[in-house]
Amino acid sequence: MRQIETSLDRLETDHLDLLQHHEILRFDDPDRIFGEDGAMEAFIEAKKAGKLRFIGFTGHKDPRVHLYMLEIAARYRFRFDTVQKPLNVMDAHFRSFAHRVLPRLVEARIGVLGMKTFGGADGIILKNKAIEPIDCLHYSLNLPTSVVITGIDDQKVLDQAFEAVKTFQPMSEEEFPAIVAKTQRVATDGKYELFKTFLPFRYDREASVTIVQRCKVSLHKMQGSGANRWSGTASKDDSARPLRFPQASKIN
Repeated sequence: MRQIETSLDRLETDHLDLLQHHEILRFDDPDRIFGEDGAMEAFIEAKKAGKLRFIGFTGHKDPRVHLYMLEIAARYRFRFDTVQKPLNVMDAHFRSFAHRVLPRLVEARIGVLGMKTFGGADGIILKNKAIEPIDCLHYSLNLPTSVVITGIDDQKVLDQAFEAVKTFQPMSEEEFPAIVAKTQRVATDGKYELFKTFLPFRYDREASVTIVQRCKVSLHKMQGSGANRWSGTASKDDSARPLRFPQASKIN
């Protein structure tokens, strides 16, 4: 709570519109955040005091970690307002947040903040020359997101973002798969999404084994009840799975 107070003082404001738990990367993060004396206690206290309006979390490592965070939140009868995660044309093929997490958020009407549109600050997705920047932006805009986050470091990139918005039209059932197919050959091993595969980001395998099993059991129960038809399996290649969303429209 002291850190929240310090941030408010430095920002010279009495409240924040949105505060998010940053980098939920490991399977033990949700239990630690929601546990006794965990960060969520301070968030909820701050919200009750009128210092926060909305609470969310971010992460870019593995969609199963996000699913587990949502599971733990439900166990504590808490509903997040937002989730920030990678949503880009490479993600559609490898450990896909769009396939595995986004439908759950749309169904629950949780705000979706899509990040890493070009794979990070260095725009690594564009280096393979398989797809143009405008197509990357149009892909992300076509998903049922609340916000598409794209870094802007010069006038050219800003103009590109404006152009993407001005030229965007919701894609047809033929157009959307055509854009996704452009990156299938180069995306299935995750080499252009280093935030998912780079060694320093890897979570503790030993700590994750039991929780992955628990998460799979919970997903199986939800699927059996018809509450969730989306797979929680560990397959890295999502290329064969079509992107479909319940009530595929923008979240207000």
